[in-house]
Amino acid sequence: MKLDKERIMNNRKKDVERDELAFEKWVIMVKDYEKQQKKDPKIFIRQFMAQGYYEAYDIARSYAERSKLEIIWFKEKRLCPEYYSKYFPWLEYFCTYCNRKFNDKDPLTCNIKGCQAILCSKNCINNHIQLRHKEFIE
Repeated sequence: MKLDKERIMNNRKKDVERDELAFEKWVIMVKDYEKQQKKDPKIFIRQFMAQGYYEAYDIARSYAERSKLEIIWFKEKRLCPEYYSKYFPWLEYFCTYCNRKFNDKDPLTCNIKGCQAILCSKNCINNHIQLRHKEFIE
């Protein structure tokens, strides 16, 4: 009887492991109508990670609603040969200085050569430079 329970539990564990999906890169193209009168909208592409179609849809939809954008399309990056090898900015970033999650269309980067910090505001850039790059401050 004990062996049967162990075998059943092992089978359940294997089923759960089999059902887990791997994270895939997804690509989204969105339109940004900055002003209602503007005829030509700004179109840009971003990438993000998701475990399946429904999670990707949820992430893309919530991003578009928060940012007041219109989704043109989104698909798995591996299914887009024209976009597969290109790098696109991420949908959301973590600020290197304050560790806050933010989603700007154009994130701020550190201007110091060799530094790859991504920052959310000019205040964070100033604090980052004072903390990490003291030798560049006059």
